[in-house]
Amino acid sequence: MKKLCWMAIVVAATTLSSWAAQDHSLTNASFESGNFDGWQMFGKHWRTSANMANEKYTDAHSGTMGAVNDVMPVDTDMMQDEWRGLFQSVRAKAGKEYIAGAWIKSMNTSSTESYVELQFLDKAGQVIKFVQSDFVTSDQDFTWVVTPPTEAPQGTESANVRGIVHMIGPVTNDPAYHIFDDFEFKRPEK
Repeated sequence: MKKLCWMAIVVAATTLSSWAAQDHSLTNASFESGNFDGWQMFGKHWRTSANMANEKYTDAHSGTMGAVNDVMPVDTDMMQDEWRGLFQSVRAKAGKEYIAGAWIKSMNTSSTESYVELQFLDKAGQVIKFVQSDFVTSDQDFTWVVTPPTEAPQGTESANVRGIVHMIGPVTNDPAYHIFDDFEFKRPEK
């Protein structure tokens, strides 16, 4: 009987620790599946890419794939396509502190910018609080951008981890590229 009781405790502890570990895991955070499994998107021109022509033009921070948003010169309807994003919903708990981050690379960004956003949602799926990383506003190689550590407010049931591209003006010559890879959502290290 004693042995059976200890087995039940071990199973319960394993289940709880497994549930806690799932609390902030992202699916396909590095896009290595070659597609957007686990992600939702809005706006035009999202693709996964393994462009490995040379180190300067790679579309992956690690592995072989990254998520790319192409902002084309023909994308002139800013009212309809000013904001583009990809996001994933994950579990979060009120009172716990979280960060979200990703590696972002950008090219030809004269009229675009990108960043990571963390949204906290209530039971009805309404945003009750959000924070953003620093904005990427100029051409750069892969750079880690991360939201500040933020406590999930009372009523939080889940969070959205988002990669955002914003058109701040029409792209006139060459396309702009914003590349996201290796997203993270976690409790900050103390």
